[in-house]
Amino acid sequence: MTTPCWDDLPPALRALLLDRFTPTGPPEPVDGGFTPGVRVRLPSPSGGGVFVKAIRADNAQAPMYRNEATANAVLPPGVGPRMLMSVESHGWVTLVFEYVNGRHPELSPGSPDVDAVMSALGGLHERLTPCPLATAPDITDAVTGFAHALTDYWTGRAQQGGPALRAYRARAAKAGRAWTGHRTG
Repeated sequence: MTTPCWDDLPPALRALLLDRFTPTGPPEPVDGGFTPGVRVRLPSPSGGGVFVKAIRADNAQAPMYRNEATANAVLPPGVGPRMLMSVESHGWVTLVFEYVNGRHPELSPGSPDVDAVMSALGGLHERLTPCPLATAPDITDAVTGFAHALTDYWTGRAQQGGPALRAYRARAAKAGRAWTGHRTG
């Protein structure tokens, strides 16, 4: 399956986006993503631009975009890139966010990104508790079960491998024990 591109969007939807965000140049494809949707950056005079993601409304993964729009609408400022627009039109679900130049974190053992990610997650926990989305499903049991399984996995392997890998596994097991201990009291 080929990932759709900007030109696959209906002309009326492209015109709506161009009119609303007045880019200073042509749409630029953005690599990555987890769904078979359009991903482009529309450049702006400030240099940042906006990130546009769109998927056909009849695609099996379109509900993920709808859920993302619902959740982003209630997030407190500063939690992530601000959603500037969500629209279901012309047979597509389209979300537009502030563009953030970045990359996926490197999460291999010993990577400095691991501590930054753990710190960011801790900050999100503080900012998003209680959950700002009243209709969010309770996933506590599922996450706790997953945390138990990961804790068992990392605990059983904490003494294998080199020093960096052992330290990483020990931190992962400690984090899992903290989570499951918090949840099971």
